[in-house]
Amino acid sequence: MAEHTSFGRWIKLRRTTLDLTQPTLADRVGCSPSLLRKLESGTRHPTRQMAERLIRTLDAPPDQHAALLALAFDELPPPPAQDRYPGHLPSLPAPLIGREAALADLCQRLAAPDARLVSVLGPPGVGKTSLAISAAAALRPVFADGVCFVDLAPQRDERMALSEIARAFGIHVAAEVSVAEALAGELRNWHVLLLLDNCEHLPDLARPLAALLNNCPQLRILTTSRAPLRVRAERRFLLAPLELPAPTGYGDPAVVRSAPATAMFLERATAVAASFTLDAETARAVSAICAQIDGLPLAIELAAARCDTITPAALLAQIRQQPPLLFEGPLDMPERHQTLDKAISWSYAMLAPREQLAFARLGVFARSFALAEGALVAGEQAEVIQTLADHHLIQREAAPNGAMRYRLLETLRQFALDRLAASGHEDTARRQHALAYTALAERAEHELRGPHDSLWLSQIDADLENFRAAIERSISFDNGQLAARITTALHTYWVTRSLWRNGYRIAPLLEAGASALSPELMLRALYTVGFSLSQHSSIDNARRATALFQTMRRIGKELGDVNGTGRALTMLAMMSRYPGNYAHVRALLDEGMALVGDGDPGLQLTLYHQMGMLLQEAGDVNGVVEYFEQAAQLSRELGRIVPLARALPSLAEARLIQGHMELALDLCNQALALTTEHNIPDSAAEARYIRGMIAARSGQPDEARACYEASLAEFRKLGMPFGTARVECLLGQLDLLAGDSIAAEGWFRAALQTSYEIMLIEVIGYSLGGLAAVAAASGQLERAARLLGAADAVRQRFALRADPDDTAARYQAIQVASVQLGPAQFERIRRGVADTICARLIRVSFDTTYEALQTLALPTVIGEAIREASP
Repeated sequence: MAEHTSFGRWIKLRRTTLDLTQPTLADRVGCSPSLLRKLESGTRHPTRQMAERLIRTLDAPPDQHAALLALAFDELPPPPAQDRYPGHLPSLPAPLIGREAALADLCQRLAAPDARLVSVLGPPGVGKTSLAISAAAALRPVFADGVCFVDLAPQRDERMALSEIARAFGIHVAAEVSVAEALAGELRNWHVLLLLDNCEHLPDLARPLAALLNNCPQLRILTTSRAPLRVRAERRFLLAPLELPAPTGYGDPAVVRSAPATAMFLERATAVAASFTLDAETARAVSAICAQIDGLPLAIELAAARCDTITPAALLAQIRQQPPLLFEGPLDMPERHQTLDKAISWSYAMLAPREQLAFARLGVFARSFALAEGALVAGEQAEVIQTLADHHLIQREAAPNGAMRYRLLETLRQFALDRLAASGHEDTARRQHALAYTALAERAEHELRGPHDSLWLSQIDADLENFRAAIERSISFDNGQLAARITTALHTYWVTRSLWRNGYRIAPLLEAGASALSPELMLRALYTVGFSLSQHSSIDNARRATALFQTMRRIGKELGDVNGTGRALTMLAMMSRYPGNYAHVRALLDEGMALVGDGDPGLQLTLYHQMGMLLQEAGDVNGVVEYFEQAAQLSRELGRIVPLARALPSLAEARLIQGHMELALDLCNQALALTTEHNIPDSAAEARYIRGMIAARSGQPDEARACYEASLAEFRKLGMPFGTARVECLLGQLDLLAGDSIAAEGWFRAALQTSYEIMLIEVIGYSLGGLAAVAAASGQLERAARLLGAADAVRQRFALRADPDDTAARYQAIQVASVQLGPAQFERIRRGVADTICARLIRVSFDTTYEALQTLALPTVIGEAIREASP
C-alpha cells in the first residue's frame, strides 16, 4: 500500500492492471464514467458505499480493505468544495445581520429527511440570496459532494437554465443527449446541495427540477424566488423583513443596537461614516427610518450608505417625502440591486400587463385591505390578487378575526403609485377606492346595529386608514358626496371608539356646500358633525352644535323623518342637560319617545340612555335604575354589545348610590369585561372610576386610587374633560380622607379649572366644597367659610344632587371652621358670600335655546362666584 499516495491513484492502477476501461468499471460499480474520472483524479471524494464497491469490484485482498478505506477517508481530506466544479459558492461582501434565527431555521429545514427542495420566498430586497448563501455555507460539511451555486437571473427560459446548471457542474452534454438526461445521469449518486438563485422568472423550470430530484436521491435543491415552484417536493420558507425595535424603545440606543433592522443600519452606516455615533436623538431617527422603509435589508443598505453625507434626521425627512427607490448602492452589487427601483422592477417585469396594472392600482390603499375591496380597486378577479401575493409584491397577513388581509410594503406602495401615475389610471383607481369604502361603510352601518356589532368594529379598525383616505379623496373630486356618506355611516363607530373628531371632517360641507347634499344626507351630516362638536367641550362648540341640531329637527319634520327628528330631539336634550334646566330636557326626551314609539330600537336605546343620564343628574336614583335596566335588557335582546357596555357603568353607579354594593360591583365588573374585550375606551374609563368609587366606600383606598388613576389617564388620552374633571375631584376626596391636604388641594384646583372651562356645574360645586375642607384643615378658617358659602350658592341655585363624598367633605369643613371661628362668625361669613353669589346667579335665565351658555352669562357668573370665594 505504500506506493499508493491516494485512493484515486490506487483505483487507476488496479483498473489498468485488470485491463478495465473507465466506462466498464463505472458500469460495474453503478456510477457514471464522469464520476469515475473525478475519483481517479482526486477532484471528487467517494461516499463510503462507493469506496466499498470499488474495493470489492477491483478484487483488493481482504487484508487490505481497512487500509484502503482509511486511505479513502482518513489520510487525505477532501479538496475544497469550490474547487470541484465551476459553480462554487460565492462569499458575502458584508456580514449577515439580524438573520440568526432565520438561518438556523432554514438549515434545520434543509437537513430534514423530507426536505428535497426548499424555496426561500419573499418580497424584493428582503435578503433571500444572502440568507440562502449563508445556509449553504453552513451546511457545506454535511454534503459529501459540496455545494453548487447557480445564478439564474440572466437566463431567459428553462432550457437555458438547465444548461447553466450543467455548466456549473462542469458536465459536458453530448449532442444526442438532452441536458435534463445528462444532469440526471451525472448527479445520480452525488450527495450535493444545489443552490439556484433567482428562479421567479422561470416557472417552467419546476417540472425538470422535480424530475431531477426523482432521479438523484441524494440531491437537494435550495432556491430563492419571489414565487413558489408549486411542485410536491417543495417546502416553502417565507422570509419577512427585519424586525424593528418596539416604538417605545425608539430613543433607547441599547434597544436600537439589538433590534435586527436598526442593527443592520448601524453596521452599514459606520462602514461609510466612521464618525457615526448613536445617541437618543440619532436612535429615534434610525428607528423611524427603518420603520419607514419596512425593515427591508436592501432598502436599509441603500439608505445607510448615505450617512456619509447626511444626518439621520435629515435622511428621515427626505425618506418621508419620497421612499428611497432611487438611492444608489455599491457598484459591486448586481445591477438589479443597485437601486430599490431596479430590484422591484425586476419582479414587476415578470408580471403580465393586466397584473402590472392591478398591482399599480393597489397602491392607492392606505393600509391593508380585504380581498373584496382589493379586487374592486384593482379592477380584476380575486385570482390576480392571489397571484401578486404569490409573487410577494403584496403581503398576506391574518387579521385578529382570522380573515386574510393584504398589504403593500411602503416601498412597494410608492413604486406602485409611481407606475399608476404613469399609466393614466390614477383618478379611476382613487375613485374606485372611495366607492369601495363607501359601500363597506354603509354595510357596516347596518351591521353595527345588529348582533355582530363587535365583529364589525374590528373590521372597521382594520380599514380605518382606508376609510380616512377615501373621505379625503372624496372631498377633492365629488364635492364630498362620498365623504358625507362614509362619515355619517360610521357615526356609531366614531362614538364607540371615542374617535368623534373624525365626524367633524365634513363640517365644511355644511357651511360651504350644503346645497350639494340631498336633504336626507344633510340630515345625517348635521347629526354626525353636531355630535362631534358636542364632544369638543367648549362654549362655542356647544353653541354651534345646538344650532345644527335645531336645523336637523326642522329638516326632519319637513321630511317626515321620524328617526331623524327623534335623534335631533335626543341631542338637543343632551345639549340642554345642565342643572336648572331639567324640565325642558325631560320635555324634549318625552317628545322623542312619543315620536319613536316602538320603532327604531337603536334610537330607543339612545333615548333610554339620555333619560337615565338626566335622572342621574337630577338625583332620581330609582328612575336611573329603571331606564338603564330597560337599555340593558333591550341591548341583550338585540344582541348589541356596545349599548350594553354603555348602560352597565351607569347602572352600577346607581346601584352603588342605593347601597347595593355587591350588585354594583358585579355590574361594574361586567362592564369592564365588555369594554376591555371590545375596545370601548370611554365606557371602560367610566367603569374604572365607578369601580374605584366602590373600592373607596369599601375601605380599599389603594385599589380606589389605582382605578381612578387608570380612568383619569384614559379620559385625558381621549380628550374628555367631563370624565377628567369628575375623576380629579374623586382623587381630591380620596387624598382628603387620607389627610393629605396638599395633594387634595392640587386635585380640587385641577377639577375646578377643568370644570369651569366646560361649565360642568356639578363638579364646580363639589370642587368648591373640597377646597373648603382643605382650607379648614390647614387653618384658613375664614377662607373655608367663604368657599363653603360659594359651594352652597352653586348647590342651591342649581339644585345639585347630594353626593356622599362631597357631603362628607363639606361636613368636615363646617365642623372645623364653625368650632374654631365660633358659630356666629362662621355663619355670618358663609351666609354673606352665599347671598351675594346667589343674587348674581339668580339673574341667569335658563331657557330652551341654551341662551345662558351662548351669551357666556353663566360662565361669567360662575367665575364671579369662584373669585368671591378666593382669599
